[in-house]
Amino acid sequence: MRFNWDITADYDYASTQVNLSDDIAKRIMDWGKENIPDEEVYDTDEDKGRDDDPHITILYGIVDDAPQQVIDLLQGKPPAIATLGKVSLFENDDYDVVKISVESEDLAKFQKILWDEVEHESDYPEYEPHVTIAYVKPGSGSLYSGATDFEGTKITFDTVVFSPSDGEKTDIPLGVGLAARLSWSV
Repeated sequence: MRFNWDITADYDYASTQVNLSDDIAKRIMDWGKENIPDEEVYDTDEDKGRDDDPHITILYGIVDDAPQQVIDLLQGKPPAIATLGKVSLFENDDYDVVKISVESEDLAKFQKILWDEVEHESDYPEYEPHVTIAYVKPGSGSLYSGATDFEGTKITFDTVVFSPSDGEKTDIPLGVGLAARLSWSV
């Protein structure tokens, strides 16, 4: 079961992501509801607020809506392993992003492959994997930063999701076993 996964959402660009398991996604959403009061949530933009589909983006800004190039680059790669860190934040003038930091050499490798090979537009040259919990009013994100509720949680991903700017998402299976683990060529 995916939580409110709108397979027809419209965005400016295509992207790739890994989805969290339902139990971890629910834990994260529940934490956000229990710890971030509704009055702190930034909701003046219908694309912001609480994240109801916790995931880790690999690359946003992909120009081509066709998934084939991404499939060719990632299908059969080893499953990705990630470790959740502390709750932290991104700040800007309009809102703070309350997020969970993520450590993953595997996702960084996927991001580098896509960054180097796939036409994309991005204002973020440094990859900072994370799970968004909620967008909150500017200045209030620091209230939640540093929480350790998820720190050390290890996750293995066997699928990357290609999400076009408009239309149905495509699951890209990752390989399994030792042969896949040895196939890194970055």
